[in-house]
Amino acid sequence: AEWRWVYKPRKGFVSFSDLKSGKANPDSVIQLSISDLRSANVPAEVLLCKNLEELELVQTQIDELQAELNSLTKLSSIYLYNNVPSKRLILGENNHVNYLRIAGHHPDKLPKSYKNFSSLDSLNINRSMTTRIPENRKNKELIILNAVSNNITFKGYKRSHSLEHLDLRGNKVTRIPSSIGRKYKS
Repeated sequence: AEWRWVYKPRKGFVSFSDLKSGKANPDSVIQLSISDLRSANVPAEVLLCKNLEELELVQTQIDELQAELNSLTKLSSIYLYNNVPSKRLILGENNHVNYLRIAGHHPDKLPKSYKNFSSLDSLNINRSMTTRIPENRKNKELIILNAVSNNITFKGYKRSHSLEHLDLRGNKVTRIPSSIGRKYKS
């Protein structure tokens, strides 16, 4: 038997159905949860939420976090729980989001790179079933990488100069390369 994590929309977040129906005013939405949505992109209605700070996608099929999300200048955190895109998730250019959380059962659907999120300082891929630490050397702001409860080894790992915290509890790490502890000269 294989463990599967089930995620539900967070209480306190405005639901997408309330936003879409007009029950929630887009200007008042700070935390938004979209669940059970099949769409290539984050819906256009979200782009009207100019004060949005946190966006949660639960049990969705979003293929791309499109570059238009960068117009939401207060959006700092995006959470994807059991998002199953049709191919690898695409991250459009964004210089506001600094925290990204991805959890699910399809490691082959994780982004190839996180470089388009240029302000990313914290990446959390706990419980994403991945076997590798994501390429992150081009994320110059990234200082925290959490990758707990996956199937990661250090095979092929190239350390980022900015990374200060790497959490790999609950993985398949049997050997830590000596380079992991080396300080880099600026």
